[in-house]
Amino acid sequence: MQFNSTLRSEARHEPDVAFKIGDYLLAMLTALAALGLCLHGFSEFSPQIYDERRGFDVWFGADQPRIIMSMTDRGSLYHQRASVHPIFSLMMFPTVRLLMMFGLSVIQAGQVVVAACGMLCAALLFLSMRGLGLPRLAAFAFTAVFLSSAAYLHWFSVVETYAPAALSICLVLFALTCVGPGHRLAWCLVSVGALAVTVTNWMIALASMAFRLGLRRALQTAAASLLIVAVLAGGQKLIFPKAALFFLPGSVSAEYKFTSLSSWYENRLPWSPGRNLWSALTTTAIAPAPRLAFLTAEPNARQFVTYQEASPRTLPVAGLVGLLSWGMMLAIGLHGALSRRRLAPVALPVAVFLSVQFAMHSVYGTETFLYSAHFIPALVLLCAFSWFSPLRVAALAAAALFVVVGGGWNLAQLHSGAQLANWSVAQPLAAAERHVLRAAARPEPAPSS
Repeated sequence: MQFNSTLRSEARHEPDVAFKIGDYLLAMLTALAALGLCLHGFSEFSPQIYDERRGFDVWFGADQPRIIMSMTDRGSLYHQRASVHPIFSLMMFPTVRLLMMFGLSVIQAGQVVVAACGMLCAALLFLSMRGLGLPRLAAFAFTAVFLSSAAYLHWFSVVETYAPAALSICLVLFALTCVGPGHRLAWCLVSVGALAVTVTNWMIALASMAFRLGLRRALQTAAASLLIVAVLAGGQKLIFPKAALFFLPGSVSAEYKFTSLSSWYENRLPWSPGRNLWSALTTTAIAPAPRLAFLTAEPNARQFVTYQEASPRTLPVAGLVGLLSWGMMLAIGLHGALSRRRLAPVALPVAVFLSVQFAMHSVYGTETFLYSAHFIPALVLLCAFSWFSPLRVAALAAAALFVVVGGGWNLAQLHSGAQLANWSVAQPLAAAERHVLRAAARPEPAPSS
């Protein structure tokens, strides 16, 4: 009872500004910048990165071929990943099919979806910071930090689940800073969106509702959104026969094989929770120099691009400047978040979400950077709290330095990494690798109906 009353008493945050034409114009400007960066990123990659025989895992362990197949083949086995992406197929399949009716290829249609997500992420994050109380210039500066980050440049350049997942998080952050607790339908919709794309990202919606709506109304809204997504997942199962149901116990237990603990125990692959945490906090913002590693120990195995084992000691001056400016923004942002009790209903959900994400990814996934698009919106919003610190001028200077120096460095690493990925997918397939790919990765043909 005391916890619930505390939540109600603290859930007083309301947007500090009423949006005006200048806000919408700047939001559109950030969206256009986001679009330009997406188009640049798309141009870096060979189409072979989407080839199901070659493209799996090559880009930091990502599964672009799986996404392409799930967008076009109703009977594909790849719809099984609905176990963690509850209704992704239901949302993306008709969207991509509609875009293809206008003459786009499946890759181009997927890129349109990713670019639209990038534009909306930038605009929503800018408006979120305005709702938090930042002036336009500061909100614009921190949105530029988001667009200059390694996570944005790398994951809004390929067709994968990460751009829609980041958008679902930005929608929640917008509601957290700009939507009052009385708008229950809006909160239910953003909760549905957060759960629809990636189950673990629902945490940001749950935490936000708990601190903004109060515990009782948060539980009611969460239950309603869970029921909506579960019903939609059931409908998705009827349309895509191979789709898994995210709410079944087996869907959760099956994820063990993707944990670092499983990889360490079964294959004796190196695992360091501290390195995972370091990657989540730093590589998300500043990319180290990419390198290639082998996917397996088999002869002639394909190589993939990785940042996991990189050390900050290998960064040149530009990378170190970007990393130090990022660390300064985070530190001042944390100080600003702690200094304003009125903003606790916004700061605490962000802190809870990041803590859960970092704890989970200390044991889940062998390449932490693969999930960095999930972290970056919340991390940038945490940086934006620096406006409420006496050191706000230093934080803005660090943001400008990050965008100019760190952003340039990240673009260079995107280019280098894409060149490595393009080289890897262009290599001839070994006979054993072709056999494994045909047996394990090729989906069943779609039903004739």
